Amino acid sequence: QAKMYPQLENLIRDELAKRPQNPVLLSELGEARFLQNDEAGADSIWRQALELGRNDEMTYRFIADAKLRYGLYDAAIEVYLQGRRTLGRGTLFSLELANIYEAQRDYVQAVDEYMVQLSEGPERVGFVSTKIRGLIEDADDRDLIIKAINTRLKESPGRTELYEILGDIYIKLG
Repeated sequence: QAKMYPQLENLIRDELAKRPQNPVLLSELGEARFLQNDEAGADSIWRQALELGRNDEMTYRFIADAKLRYGLYDAAIEVYLQGRRTLGRGTLFSLELANIYEAQRDYVQAVDEYMVQLSEGPERVGFVSTKIRGLIEDADDRDLIIKAINTRLKESPGRTELYEILGDIYIKLG
């Protein structure tokens, strides 16, 4: 199948000739370069796509998803964080980031992103609490997760949903 990647690249380049300002096509071209073992070329093309689609949330999603498919977790995190900064939306991509951190077993970062989910609406407390209880079960150091929640409590002492999550954890731990 690797013999077909140059053909794929040519097809994408033909489409790009018709629509040169299309960041999705550039993202796909970057993936075609990556599949041909040209990581530097892929990264260069992905940067072009991000520049071209800098104000489009979907561009960040396409490129991060491409990187995730090939196990480039840290690179995908950077794409999401760049999108969050560029678009000026502090809660953007929080669920995606939480899932990546969870897959990497970086539970403190995952908890932090789940806490960001609560910023979007306290009605998400059930979902967030369930996710964090799951992390507690799998964590090597549960105290780090509790500490992360306590840090959020100190920053926002009036947020009752944080107390609810902490209470759920303490009940879970007996």
